[in-house]
Amino acid sequence: MAWDRGYQTDPATGSTSGPYEAWQVAGCVVCLVVLCVAATVRIPAWLVVPVMPVAFTAAWSWTAAGADGTGLWVIGAVLVFVGMVVGTGAVSGITAVARAAVRRRGRPVSTGQ
Repeated sequence: MAWDRGYQTDPATGSTSGPYEAWQVAGCVVCLVVLCVAATVRIPAWLVVPVMPVAFTAAWSWTAAGADGTGLWVIGAVLVFVGMVVGTGAVSGITAVARAAVRRRGRPVSTGQ
């Protein structure tokens, strides 16, 4: 997300937004969801859930710390980490449940006898 970190000013209202555009955030989320699903299909969810948030937060923090002179990037890093833990946990959990359901569907049903 970091290649375009400029702030945008709306000429009509004068309000400022940024540093990321909505399409950058949406693209990042889509990539993270795809990566999380692919990782959960290949490795256990208990490994995906801690690794993805730490890796993404570290990369985000590296970029944010270099561009922020106020020190507020630390608050952003905490928010990014919490969001990543919740998002990764949800996507990984849904993927693991769906994968287990597909595996069960392929097995013969036990009659219990």
